[in-house]
Amino acid sequence: MEDRVAIVKAFFEAWNRRDLETALEMTGDDFEYVNPPNAVEPGTRRGADGIVIVLSTQWEAMGDDARLVIDRVHEQDECVIAEARLSRGMPDSPTRLEVKAALRCAFDGDRLVGLEVLGAGTTYEEGLARAGVA
Repeated sequence: MEDRVAIVKAFFEAWNRRDLETALEMTGDDFEYVNPPNAVEPGTRRGADGIVIVLSTQWEAMGDDARLVIDRVHEQDECVIAEARLSRGMPDSPTRLEVKAALRCAFDGDRLVGLEVLGAGTTYEEGLARAGVA
């Protein structure tokens, strides 16, 4: 399972660098990204084309200084639940806006095959509960 946690961390490090090539190498044609209806990029996206749409939209909407930081991980069967913080700077201000997110990362063996946003912001605690994390 340690390998899976390392994979999750590497994926989010690629997100922070805006490294689409690495993100695509870590996912396969069967990759599925599930985002809630209130997200920047809502809905379910599949495969390489889907991940390109999701990441490109997120990076454009959130700006160059947006960062995703993992605070804690919980290992469960074939997945890793990540408690994370997404932050970005406010225009013309040193202030950063920060939102907590609960994310489920699914695996097939040691390959990342899915990422689901279980809850973010006001639905963060609900997302953790859905994942069975106290």
